[in-house]
Amino acid sequence: MIHRLFAADFRNVIYRNRVAAGLVFMLASLVPTVPAKAETPRPVVPLPTKTAATIETGRIWSDVSGRIAEVWVHYDLGMEIELAPFYRDLFRALGPGVKVRVLCTDDLTAQRFCEQHGSDATVGGRLVEVINVGMSLSLWSRDRMIARRGAKDDTTAAVFVPSVNPFYEYEKQNELRTQRMMFRALMGPQVLRSWLHLEGGNVVANDRMVFIGSNVLDENDCDDDDVQMPRELDRITGRPWTLIGTGMDTLPWDHVDMYMTPIGNNVFLVGDTRMGRQLLDENTPEHWRFACEDIDAKLDAVAKQLTDSSYRVLRVPSVFDPAGDWIITYNNVLMEERDGRKVVILPHYELPKLDQAAARVYRELGYEVKTVNVKHLFEFGGAVRCLVNVARREPATTTKKVVCNGGLRVYDLTSYQNRRTKAQNRMTAPSNTSRP
Repeated sequence: MIHRLFAADFRNVIYRNRVAAGLVFMLASLVPTVPAKAETPRPVVPLPTKTAATIETGRIWSDVSGRIAEVWVHYDLGMEIELAPFYRDLFRALGPGVKVRVLCTDDLTAQRFCEQHGSDATVGGRLVEVINVGMSLSLWSRDRMIARRGAKDDTTAAVFVPSVNPFYEYEKQNELRTQRMMFRALMGPQVLRSWLHLEGGNVVANDRMVFIGSNVLDENDCDDDDVQMPRELDRITGRPWTLIGTGMDTLPWDHVDMYMTPIGNNVFLVGDTRMGRQLLDENTPEHWRFACEDIDAKLDAVAKQLTDSSYRVLRVPSVFDPAGDWIITYNNVLMEERDGRKVVILPHYELPKLDQAAARVYRELGYEVKTVNVKHLFEFGGAVRCLVNVARREPATTTKKVVCNGGLRVYDLTSYQNRRTKAQNRMTAPSNTSRP
């Protein structure tokens, strides 16, 4: 009985609700509808472009002005005997407050550098960062990274890293990756990517112009009238540039910094092999005195091109190996303006007549000469500028006081390698004495 009463009451509730719902819909249909007001679309605010303009903007540092503020070198434990005199002299020649970054192949190499050269490197409280990249490297820190400055100030811009050369040994391929590792570790600027192969030794610059060896055309398989090459060089250099020579066959060497040096904005020093042969000591090997008429003519052609471009050209002695493996060069130098003085860091070969003649040329141009011993290194194909990469400069007229409160710091960046690099380096053995 209770169940039936409950069911009857439930049916009554449903019926009443249906009637009420019907009345609501009927009344709503009688109310006139007002068209909805069209909404004004909200203005679309474009997102700011973050990377393109910032990375592209930059220009190559000048070799002739400003104070050197940061340098990079590579350390190879297997060449400690050859490198020891060089590092000793280099750390004495560098100015106070210069930050030094030393890239090492592994933990043991980093540890040995600290033991062997830590006290010399940190003299005066200089900051020295010893960085384990976990990869084999060559000695030549200059070639796989070209430092760039901001377009309007002296800030550090994205660094240029060249495209890979198909003939590169594995350690040189590794050097193409170190800058990206540094950026991932928040220890370096971004990397300017490019299809262009252009090594740092094939670029020198004064304050007005960048000078590039014309073999860049051959190395990138470009013709003289190629329209992409000028655009890419504009993008990388950030300022006016010119090519030296008219192709690989017209140049004495594959890197311009081995045979020509800008001095200020109006003078160039060009190597002179005739002068070099006359100044060789009697105890040097006989074949060093062999005349290389082809090299003589090519150096003369470089000097003529600069003279025709309104530069004053002076000659400095040099000796080219007849086999083409090395040069005794006094063009491969570092220059800076330090405390109101012009300073040059000059290679020293323990060849008295040559060393003294070259130092005299720079002194007559107003430079204070500091020498670095490369006696055991030059036969691998490079000298001071090849071994030391200037990553940053500061204005010579800065009033900022140089603070020396650094010391020795060690970093491990092996975790920033990509998988391919790790696998590749497990299968390869280093050959660090290859040419730049």
